Amino acid sequence: MRPQRLTQRLVLPVVAVMLLLPDPVADAADPDAVAAGRFLSEHCLNCHGKNKQEDQRRFDSLQPDFSSRSTAGTWHDILDQLRAGRMPPRKRPRPDPKSVRRTINWITGQLRKAGRLRTRPNDSVRRLNRREYNHTLRDLLLIDTDYNPAGAFPEDNPTDGFDTVGGSLVFSPALMREAMRVAADAVDRGVKFGPRPKVRVHRILPRMATRPVFRTDEYVKIVTGTGDGFQQFRPDGKNAPRLVQGEYLIRVHATALHTAYRGVGQIEGPVRMKIRVGPPGKTAEAGSRRTIRTVDVPDNQPRTFTVRARFEAGQVPIVSFANGHRGSFKNLVKKRFGPEARKNRAPIMKAYDGPQLRVFWMEVEGPLYENWPLPGHQRIFGSEIRPEDRGYVQTILRKFTTRAFRRPVTEDDIQPFLALYDRLRTRGDSFQQAIRSTLQAVLCSPGFFYIHTGGATLDDFAIASRLSYFLWSSMPDKRLTELAEQGMLRRSAVRKTEATRMLADPRSRAFVNSFTGQWLGLDQLGEMPPDPKRFRDYYRGELESAMREESRRFFAHVLDKNLDVAHFLDADFTFLNQRLAEHYGIEGVEGPAFRRVRLEQATHRGGLLGQASILTLTSNGTVTSPVVRGVWVLGNLLGNTPDPPPAGVAELEPDTRGATTIREQLDRHRSDKRCATCHRHIDPLGFALEHFDPTGQWRTRYDKRQPIDTSGTLEDGRTVQGFAELKQLLLEDRDRFLDCLVEKLLVYSTGNRADSIDPQRARTIANDTKRQGSGLADLVRLIVASDQFVAPASSSDNTPKKSGGSTGSRR
Repeated sequence: MRPQRLTQRLVLPVVAVMLLLPDPVADAADPDAVAAGRFLSEHCLNCHGKNKQEDQRRFDSLQPDFSSRSTAGTWHDILDQLRAGRMPPRKRPRPDPKSVRRTINWITGQLRKAGRLRTRPNDSVRRLNRREYNHTLRDLLLIDTDYNPAGAFPEDNPTDGFDTVGGSLVFSPALMREAMRVAADAVDRGVKFGPRPKVRVHRILPRMATRPVFRTDEYVKIVTGTGDGFQQFRPDGKNAPRLVQGEYLIRVHATALHTAYRGVGQIEGPVRMKIRVGPPGKTAEAGSRRTIRTVDVPDNQPRTFTVRARFEAGQVPIVSFANGHRGSFKNLVKKRFGPEARKNRAPIMKAYDGPQLRVFWMEVEGPLYENWPLPGHQRIFGSEIRPEDRGYVQTILRKFTTRAFRRPVTEDDIQPFLALYDRLRTRGDSFQQAIRSTLQAVLCSPGFFYIHTGGATLDDFAIASRLSYFLWSSMPDKRLTELAEQGMLRRSAVRKTEATRMLADPRSRAFVNSFTGQWLGLDQLGEMPPDPKRFRDYYRGELESAMREESRRFFAHVLDKNLDVAHFLDADFTFLNQRLAEHYGIEGVEGPAFRRVRLEQATHRGGLLGQASILTLTSNGTVTSPVVRGVWVLGNLLGNTPDPPPAGVAELEPDTRGATTIREQLDRHRSDKRCATCHRHIDPLGFALEHFDPTGQWRTRYDKRQPIDTSGTLEDGRTVQGFAELKQLLLEDRDRFLDCLVEKLLVYSTGNRADSIDPQRARTIANDTKRQGSGLADLVRLIVASDQFVAPASSSDNTPKKSGGSTGSRR
C-alpha cells in the first residue's frame, strides 16, 4: 500500500474520533460531526496535514473545541474558504456540493453554540469613544462641540475595524486627566450665571493685518491661494480683538479683480474667498484653523459678506484666496516677469494685473446668544435658582445624573455627588463654584463614561442606549427614554419604528460619517497623500475633502432612499461638485455644491470602487498597489480580510523608476510559497483596478508608457479583466457582499467582536433583507429588530481572529 494512501486511511478515523471527543460544545453522537471529519480528511489533509502544511495551516491535529477563541478562529478560516468556494483548490477533485453544504452547516452550528457560551452575563461595559463623548456632551449640556472636546484624549483603538467594540476602549490615567480638564471646560460653556454679555463690534482695517505681501490704507491684495501668512488678511497679535468664547458674526467687505485674465496665475471660474477662524499667529497647529465658508466674489463689485461662526477665546477671523495660484508669490513673479523681477517684488505687486482678491475691511460682532440663560443652564437649574435650598440641589443632581447616566439613578448613585457638594460649600465655595465642580464630577464618573452592554439580558435603558449610539453616536433622546420607562423597547416592532424615526433625524449623519469612515476607510484618506510633485492636481481646490464628501453623500443617498445595497457595487449615479467632476473628466457640473450626477458608461465610474476616495486611500502616494486594493475588496466588500503576511517576508517596494511593472514584481513575489496562496485571491481583484492612478484618475498606460494589464483569474476559475468586469463579478457575489455588510453593521451597532456574531442570526437578517428588496434602510431596521441586536455584548477577549483594518496589509 502506498504511504500516502495508508496515511489517509489512518488519519480518517483519527479525525473522526477527535471530532467526537467530549467537549463543552460538540454532541458526542452527532453524525454531522463524523461527516465533517470525513470531509476534512478527504479534501483538506493532503495540503494541510502532517506531511505538508500549505500557508502554515495544519488541520490533522485541529481540535473541535469551539469554545477556544484561537481554535474557533481556525474553524472560521475553514468556513470562509468553503463558503467562498476557494477550497479545495481547482486542481483537486471537486467534492459533492451536498457534502460541502453539510460541512458548512456543521461548522456554522458549532460556532453558533460556542458563541452563546462565550456570551456570558458578566455585566460587560464599554466606554464612550471620542466621537460619542463629544456628541453626548453636546446633547447633555446643549452646547456646540465642534471644538472637539475629546480631541486631546488618547486615540481609540478599533477592533475588527470599528471603535465601538468594548475590548479596546480602555480607561487610562492619561484619559482621566484630560477628562477632568475637558469636563470643567464643557460645564463652563453650558452653565453661565449672571447677566447676558454685552455685544461689541470690532472692525479690522488693512493697516491692522499681519504683514501681507501688499496692502494700502484702503485694502489688502491677495494674489495666490497658498493661504500662508503673506497671502491672507488676518489681524496681527497686537491689533487682534480680544474675543471670548462664543458665537459671532463675521463681515468681510471685498471684491475680485481680473478674473478673466489668462496667463501665469490664471483661474477657472470666479474668485473664491475662504473665511476661516483660528489663532492669530502666522504659524498654527495643523487643523487649528477652521473653515467657516467659501464664497464666490464678483468681479469689480465690492460687497459685504456675512457669516456666523463660533470662536474660541483668542481666535481671530482669517480671509484667503481659496482658488488662487497654488505656488508662492516669488515663483509667480519669476514665471510672469522673469528671474530679475524677484528683486523688485513691491512695484511688481502693485502693477500685478492677474486675478486677485481685494479685502477692504472685516468686522466681528458678538458674542451672540439667542437665549439667556443658556438652554443647557435653563434645563439644569430651571427658571428660579434656590442656592440655599438643599432639596432643590438634590433635585438638580438627581435629574442631571439621570440624564448623564442614561438610566434611572438610585440614592446610592447620587449620594457621592451630594456629599461632594456639601464638602465644597462647607469649605467656603459659593453655590456657583460648588455646583460647577459637582457637575464636573458627574462627567468624570463611570456612570457617564461607560455604556452598559452586558448582563444576562439588556434592559430597556441599555437598549435605548444601544439604539442611540448606533444611529446617532449620542445619548438617548426624550422619546427613547420614555419608551424605556414604559418597557416598550424589548418589542422588535417598536425598535423598527424608532429606527425609522431616528434615521430621519439630522443626528443620523453621525452614523453615516462614522460608519463610512471606518468601514470604507475614509478616516484614513490623507494619511498617505499623493506625491505633490507628481500629482499637483490633488492639492488644488480641496479635492481630498470632495472625494470624502462624494462617498458620504453616496452612502447617505442609498440609506435615505432605501436603495438596494448592490448600488455599492455598481450604480449609474454619484454625487459630484465641479472640482471632483473635473478630476473625473465629467462635463456639465459647475459650482462648489454637490449634486446627484448620472453616470455614463464611458466615465469609468459607478459604485464604491469608482470613487476617488477609495482608489486614493488604497494607494501609497506614489504608485498604485494591486495588493492593497485587492485586500480592500476582500475585506470590505467580500468579508474575508486576508491574514497579515508571514514573518520574514520582504515588503514590496514600489519601483518609482518604472523599470518593472507591478505585475512583474508580484510575479516574483508569488514565487515564495508562503505568499502564493493569499496572492492568488488578492491580486486579480487589485489588478482589475489598475486603470486608476493613485488619485483615482483613469489612465491607459503607466507613467513610463508601459501598457496596463488588468487581467486575472480568481481561485474559483472565473476570469476578470478591468473595472467593468470586476463590478459584474462582484454583482454575481452580491450575497457575499450582503453577508459582509450585515456582519460589519452588527459589529458596529452592538460592540461585539466579529467572531462573536451569531452566523445563523446574521444569515437570517441577510435573507430577510433580500426578501424585502435589499434596501439599506430595511437592513438597518432588521438589524435593530433582531435578537442579535438586544443580546448582551460578549465578554472581552483581546485575542483577535483577524486584523480588522480597512485597507489591510500594504505588502
